[in-house]
Amino acid sequence: FDEEESKLATYGIEENINAAYLMSRIDIDGLRVLTGVRYESTETRFNGVKFDGEADEFIALYSKTNSDDLLPALHLRYELADNTQLRAAYTQAVVRPTFEQMAPSFSDTEDDGDKEASLGNSDLNPLKSKNLDLGVEYFTGHAGLISAFYFQKDITDFIYQTDLAGSPQWQDYDEVETYVNGDNATLKGVELAYSQKMAFLPSPFNGLILSANTTLIESDATITTFDDGEQIGRDISLPNQSDVTGNIVLGYEHGPWMARIAANYKSEYLLEVNDISDANKDVYQAEQTQFDFSMSYKIMDNMKLSFDVANLTDEPY
Repeated sequence: FDEEESKLATYGIEENINAAYLMSRIDIDGLRVLTGVRYESTETRFNGVKFDGEADEFIALYSKTNSDDLLPALHLRYELADNTQLRAAYTQAVVRPTFEQMAPSFSDTEDDGDKEASLGNSDLNPLKSKNLDLGVEYFTGHAGLISAFYFQKDITDFIYQTDLAGSPQWQDYDEVETYVNGDNATLKGVELAYSQKMAFLPSPFNGLILSANTTLIESDATITTFDDGEQIGRDISLPNQSDVTGNIVLGYEHGPWMARIAANYKSEYLLEVNDISDANKDVYQAEQTQFDFSMSYKIMDNMKLSFDVANLTDEPY
């Protein structure tokens, strides 16, 4: 047990959000208009400790942040036919940093002479996004749906993991992992989906269910920093965002029984920026395909027995 490291890793975060919204709905023949605005006021308080090596003592850390956000939204749905509808939406969203990313904590270790540190960043700004979505949905009957959507997001203050070792504040360290805000990012792509219950097949195949979807994404982001008083930067793909994701599910429902097996795919994505001036030092998460299985049996109206297995092939992460 390391008392010093325990103190450095102990922190508290209190987040209070006050919100109010107005919403209105209008139906004009086959057109539905849903619009509104949401206001959020967020106050976050932090308390933790840091270690002052020169004074050989722990120093309490207290800080507070406030943010106010006005988030409008407009949703349109038009019934082109009994089984076909068009959708369009413009929204604004805010995503606050996770507690881990904001943590006012500091972990300092030394391994074979290498000094390493890990810390949160309580000064992180929330990610903000302006979103446009356009799509069409076609209902095939028998609980079936085919859909295609185009989406675009303009993002500011996205959050990414980086290594600050060697920067003015961290000259003596070989690795300093933390989180910082990027500048601007754009994300656009298409999402295709299909689902169908095979109720039109003869028994017992009428309990089969097939569902599949894929998302193809193109993202661009900009990161900047100062080095010896000079601003440097480069373009990257949006961190933690795969260019291709997909899922396919084969299921069966009959009477009290339900079973599903699912394959989930993610292409590689940028995990960490180690050196803003050298893209060769970026860390990527490899592509991954994971298989999951679930099964349940309805014993009675208010009781169900479930069995789930995740990552059947023990795919490494």
